[in-house]
Amino acid sequence: MTGSSLSGEERLKQRRSRFYRYSALGIAVAVLFGMVSGYTRRWYESGLLPGAAIVAMWALGLGAFGFYVAGYLRRLDEVDMADNLWAAYWGFHFYMVAYPTWYFFATVGMMPDPNQQIIWFTTMLVMLVGYVTRKLGLR
Repeated sequence: MTGSSLSGEERLKQRRSRFYRYSALGIAVAVLFGMVSGYTRRWYESGLLPGAAIVAMWALGLGAFGFYVAGYLRRLDEVDMADNLWAAYWGFHFYMVAYPTWYFFATVGMMPDPNQQIIWFTTMLVMLVGYVTRKLGLR
């Protein structure tokens, strides 16, 4: 006997619960980091922080993101991975069309220069729609 009295469904429920808690914690840390980065930007612009502190904060954030992603991938099952890959696929292909199209129309004078923030947020929206579509089973 393995010592576990939980059924397979109960173990799956526990695993999903831990996965959601891990994801929520990662989102909370990212939001907190974003808020802190806003303050550090002001402190840097006012001369209270040196540039090295900004670089160190960026490196810390990048390291924390890498640590989170590694843990996320360890907790991800094959169905979620497939859904994430499909979402990334659609987001990537959206970007591959959106930026060159906007850039082309900007070079001929029909649009302003491409706005990377708009393209980035729209790409994230396309990925979210792709992910939700997969989760709803609309394949």
